[in-house]
Formats: sequence, C-alpha cells, structure tokens
Amino acid sequence: MRSIWLWTSSHITFFVLLLAIMGLGVGLYVFWPHLPPLDTQIISCNGASKELRFSCYRSVLERHFSGDLSDFAGRADSLADRLFTEDDDAYAVFGTNCHTYYHALGDLIAEHTSEDDVHSIRICPYSCTGGCLMGFLKRKAFQASYDSDFLQTMYQACPDEGKSVCAHEMGHLLQDKYFGTVLQVVDQLTREKYGYTSMNSYSSQPTEPPDVNRPFEECARLVPQDLLGSCYEGVGHNMFLFMEFSPEGYTKAMHACDGVLGDRRDVCLGFLLHRIGINEAASLFIQNDFDGGNRVCHTAVEIVGRFDLAYQCYQGVGRGIGLFLLSEYPNIEHLSEGRFAEMQTLLKSKAQLCDDADPDYVKYCYDGFLHTDILNYFHKLGISDELP
Repeated sequence: MRSIWLWTSSHITFFVLLLAIMGLGVGLYVFWPHLPPLDTQIISCNGASKELRFSCYRSVLERHFSGDLSDFAGRADSLADRLFTEDDDAYAVFGTNCHTYYHALGDLIAEHTSEDDVHSIRICPYSCTGGCLMGFLKRKAFQASYDSDFLQTMYQACPDEGKSVCAHEMGHLLQDKYFGTVLQVVDQLTREKYGYTSMNSYSSQPTEPPDVNRPFEECARLVPQDLLGSCYEGVGHNMFLFMEFSPEGYTKAMHACDGVLGDRRDVCLGFLLHRIGINEAASLFIQNDFDGGNRVCHTAVEIVGRFDLAYQCYQGVGRGIGLFLLSEYPNIEHLSEGRFAEMQTLLKSKAQLCDDADPDYVKYCYDGFLHTDILNYFHKLGISDELP
C-alpha cells in the first residue's frame, strides 16, 4: 500500500506542477505585452500624417523583422493587397501609401545588408511602382556618401525592368549629394515619434558644396540618354520633398531653379511643377476637390511667373492619377471575375477626373494620364477604346 501511495503522490505533485506552469503560461500570454499582427499595424499607419507615414511603416517593419530577408520581403509583399484600398487617396512624402510602404521595405533591406552589397536590391519586389528599389538605393547611397563610382555600380545592379525607376532615384540621390539628404529629416521623425533609430549616423552637411547645376550634369553621365528625363524628374522630385518640410513651401524651391544655367533652368522649373501636379494637385483631384487641385497649379505657376510652363503641372495631375491607380492596384492581372466589371468602372471614372482640370489644360492632364503604364490596364480590361 505504501508503494502505491508514493506512486500516486508523485503523480499528483507532477500534475499540480504542470497545472501551475500552464497557468503561468496563460497569464503571461494574457498580461505580457505582445506585438499586434504586421498587417494590423501597417493599416494603422495609413492614417498617420503624410510626413510621418514612412516613419510609421519603417518602425513597424523593423519590429516585425526576423530571420531571412528574402522570406520577410516576400511576406511583406504578400500582405500588400489587403493593406491598401481606394480609400487611401492621399499622397505621403514619398508617394502613395503603398509606394511609401515599399520605400520603407527597401530601406530595411539596405540597412540589414553590408554597405557595399548592391545586389540585394534584387530581393525587392517591384510592386507599387518600384518603391522598394527606390528605398534601397536611397539608403545605400547615403551609406556610401554618394560616391559617384558607387552610384554607377548601384545603377548597373538594378534589374532591367527597374532601370527607369532607378534612373529616377538617381536624380534624387544627386540632389541629396549637393543639398543634404531628406533621410536625415525622416530618420529624426522616425526616432522621435516611433522610437526606431536608424543604424546610420549623420553629418548635418551635404557631401559636396551646394550647386544646382551639378545634379543635372551628373544625370547625363550616370544614366543613358533615353532615361535622362527620368533622372531630371528625380532631381525635381527631391526638391519637392524638401518643400514638404519647409515653412516657405514652394517659394524657396522655385527660386533655387534660378541658379540653373541655360536650358536646364526650364527643365528644373518644369519638373518641379510636374511633381507639384503629381503629389499635391492630383491628390486633391482624386478626392474630388477640383477647385483645390486647380488652385495648387495656379498658385505654383504664379510663384514662378512662368505661365508657359503651366501645362507641366497639369501633366503631373494626370500622371499622379495614373500612378495612384498603378500603385494601389498592382495585381490587376489576378482580378477575380466578380471584380472585373468593378475595376473597369473605377478606371474609367478616375480617367474622367481630368475633365475637371482648367479647361485650357484638360488635354495635358489626359496626356500625363496616358503616359503612365495605366494604359496597359485599359488594354487588359478591354476598355482601351473608351479612352479620350
């Protein structure tokens, strides 16, 4: 009897301990703070103010990152379809919400690979108009202090399908080289608002003396002639990014173009107006605020006093609408049958937003719209004959 009692007692003790451990585990799960799902946190970032959206995405991705970079990038990419919707109708600093999210993903990939590793750019998905490629290049260029040979090496490492995107980003990087990096501004916001500190350290000075001509000159040496416009546009876009954080707004950037020599001065002003159309005016058109969108273009043109370049702003409006659709609906070829008609209606209605541009510039708005890859969407959906 004694041996049976001892055997029973030991088992009772074991089960009491087991129950205690299980209770502790449940208590820890319930009361210990644990990370919300990645998709939930990213969706919450969509509502952050436009200057903070990149910082929010970047900090969330960093908190969730573990393991293999390729696997994590694939996971982040697979979530995108349900993270962004047609309700995300405002541009953040780097572009649409989806594009800005991929910018943050590219930044993460760049920070978690060695500084001279340019080939990891191929980990980047090409979704949402190449945001990941751009984010990767922006961080790597900063790490290399914008060394000209390194920029050339990075451009050559870009995948063939991303050469135009990379040429655009080269314009950004060359502007950073001579005027200081916008990363310094956004990284400070990421640290102050979201508690993530970049692995980089910063000098408050640009790597070269300020020179408004040099970015344009170096574009011509860095990218092929057929992509020179993309590089120039990147220079203008980068000037626009700094306007987003400047209390002087457009005025300072517009006057910066005054120092550009020869024909490139018009190029500088034109691409700056074009980018104002894409990011500012188009965002208002997408929200059906046509008075506000037209007013953005009119104001920008009045500041620079070049009414002959107003068409650039309206081409930007059209491009902004097209790029918004490309970014927010990247997987149109995988549409279910039930969404096919819905997408046809959506595309036609967004194209018609150009009808509410200033009557003198409706044509230019449609020109900008049709000079994006959105034209392929109309062909795929069988509605290309309904384009203006």
